[in-house]
Amino acid sequence: MHLKVICRDEVLEALKYLGFKIALVKTESEALKEFLKELDKESIIVVEEELFDKIKDKLRMYLTELKHPPYIVIIPNSKKPTTHRLKDLYELMSKAVGVKLKWSK
Repeated sequence: MHLKVICRDEVLEALKYLGFKIALVKTESEALKEFLKELDKESIIVVEEELFDKIKDKLRMYLTELKHPPYIVIIPNSKKPTTHRLKDLYELMSKAVGVKLKWSK
């Protein structure tokens, strides 16, 4: 199992002590290249939410072709600790069941 972190934030470099390989990237194209390196392996990839949002449409094209895609963990970065992942999950679940689910905040 390959463990990799793709990020812009140096704070996440501390995950190397847990056995993750760290890929500090500056651009979205660098991040996409790092993802593509891991697609043929059994991988767990940790990526910053902001970075993932910018490449997810391009990445989706590759992931749909895979029989066993990597496990992707999306986390907020230290500069913007809030996340909108719950909203995304709500929308995916509503789409999966075919009706708009009720969500109380």
